[in-house]
Amino acid sequence: MSHQEQVDPIHGPNLAINDAALAKVRNLTSPIAGVCAGVIGMTGVSGFVMYLVWCVSVSVGFWVLVVGRGDGGGGQGDRIAQALGKGRGGEGLGAERYFKGGVGGMAIEAVTNGSITGYLLTWTLFYGLVHVYN
Repeated sequence: MSHQEQVDPIHGPNLAINDAALAKVRNLTSPIAGVCAGVIGMTGVSGFVMYLVWCVSVSVGFWVLVVGRGDGGGGQGDRIAQALGKGRGGEGLGAERYFKGGVGGMAIEAVTNGSITGYLLTWTLFYGLVHVYN
């Protein structure tokens, strides 16, 4: 291989594995967020705002875990700072290396991946159990 050729550090199957893992985390934790919203007594728009806050929190937490264990030497803080563009390389948020579509893809997937059904079911169930049948 000559010096002219560059090896693509992004590996498609790894992106798919990261996306699948994030979808599993969202699907397993969305009922927990629904239980919280139902017990607290959120109704209407506030319940959907809770869902959006939960989606963002899970995505950010998962991103920090994935970037934090990535290769490249240094400690977790060094890798996160580098991914945020504060280190060498200035890669933006660094999500393009780990997820299809980068940050935008993560945001769209957060809302459209189907975890909202588990959230809605447990939200309405626990709202009904706690607040309607008192």
